[in-house]
Amino acid sequence: MTKDEIIKEIMKCEVDPVYFLFTYVYTQDVETGEIRKFGTFTGKHDKPEYAERIKELIREFDTCRLNNIDLHIDKSRQMYATETFCGFALWCFLFVDNFRTLLTSEKESKIDKKGHPDALLNKIRFMLYHLRPFLQPDRKEIDDNHMTLFYKLKNTAILGEGGDDPGRQGGVNISWADEFAHQPHSSQRFLALREATKNSLMLCSTPKGKNNKFAEIKFNQNSTFKKISLLWNLRRIKEWYDMKKQQYAGDDAGLAQEVDISYEGSIRGKAFSRFVPGMHVRDFNMDTLRQKLKSATVICGIDLGWAHPTCFVFIARIDGVWTVFEEYEVSETPIEVHAENYKKILTRWELKEGQVIRKGDPSGAARSRETGETAYELFRKSGVNIDQADNAVAAGIQLINTLFYKDQLIISSKCARLIDALNAAEFYTNINGEAVSEKYREDWYTDLLDALRYAIISAEKAKPRGPAVTQSSLARGYVRR
Repeated sequence: MTKDEIIKEIMKCEVDPVYFLFTYVYTQDVETGEIRKFGTFTGKHDKPEYAERIKELIREFDTCRLNNIDLHIDKSRQMYATETFCGFALWCFLFVDNFRTLLTSEKESKIDKKGHPDALLNKIRFMLYHLRPFLQPDRKEIDDNHMTLFYKLKNTAILGEGGDDPGRQGGVNISWADEFAHQPHSSQRFLALREATKNSLMLCSTPKGKNNKFAEIKFNQNSTFKKISLLWNLRRIKEWYDMKKQQYAGDDAGLAQEVDISYEGSIRGKAFSRFVPGMHVRDFNMDTLRQKLKSATVICGIDLGWAHPTCFVFIARIDGVWTVFEEYEVSETPIEVHAENYKKILTRWELKEGQVIRKGDPSGAARSRETGETAYELFRKSGVNIDQADNAVAAGIQLINTLFYKDQLIISSKCARLIDALNAAEFYTNINGEAVSEKYREDWYTDLLDALRYAIISAEKAKPRGPAVTQSSLARGYVRR
């Protein structure tokens, strides 16, 4: 190519990510090692015309970037969505000045791990280092480190972050959450990503039931996310699906979720099986909620701990429905500090001290061997009086499920840790999936859920009307329709 031809090609690539990817980018098949041009669908079970859908997807990514649109993509397995975004992220890296892309996934090793070609950043590195020489930046201009690619000349970066607080550095333009339905603590991660992302937050995943933030957004009709579905038959012929049915024989839920984009799945062993985030999690205007709280009954459930966190869960009866509007979870902190933090919460919500009923962990009545004082007495010294809560475990779990079943319990979307706890909590079960105890497993979520139980069982003493959700029905598990 002549110098003028090279300049023209660079200009074409700069203005059109579809042209750039389909003309100059190569990918590697992680199973066979085969190198092929981007967007090539010539396999035994592929439909070559799927390339046109991938071109549409690239344009969708760019539209979202330019217009600050969030994107929700649910898909069957192996739909080339992740590879497509990796290619688009490379285009932004090379041609959009001062641009930051953030990648997250279920595990850090799926974002970046040496020797793993399927890791997101390794996919991008392969595309970058297999470009024609005239498109490759000077290697001196590239900082290539673990979880980071930085292009000094353009001041662009592709960053990877794991953990429950991605985007800690802030100020990214696009965040890509890969297999988001399978990421733990998805509500907490979502809030962190939302805070860090300036232009477009993109969530992509096969479904994993209804108990996660990915499903909540899917079924929230008021969500501002643009929603796209990529079903297997766009890319594959029927013989591929028949082969998958054989592979998933005996696992109908797995086939439904991984291939058919079904959000229905087994809830065997789930402690709060009636909790459906899409129905029971809502966004509230803080000022409006603060006004309604002025005349509401407010109850604070309190679970005490040291190595385990001390937790507060605030609920109020608003418009005839119990609403969880505040959560607090802090470990290894003196009681006087917890008491001050409790008072700060009251101030933030403009609540009067006498307006709040506090129900606490029964262990708070036990006397310390060192001081001879109870935790309740120490709180009282700091101006916070706590009454002992009813610790009827099975009854509390049943009551919470019944309130969800009757749509009489709502969780604020700001209570991300509690939402994740309700999604994650499971009973101890035997090999048949049958509950062997009346309480959920001891895990990271136990303390917040205990605080919720104390608040709810104190607030709702009357037996619920209509069908109750029994412990045995929770333990058996079923497919929600």
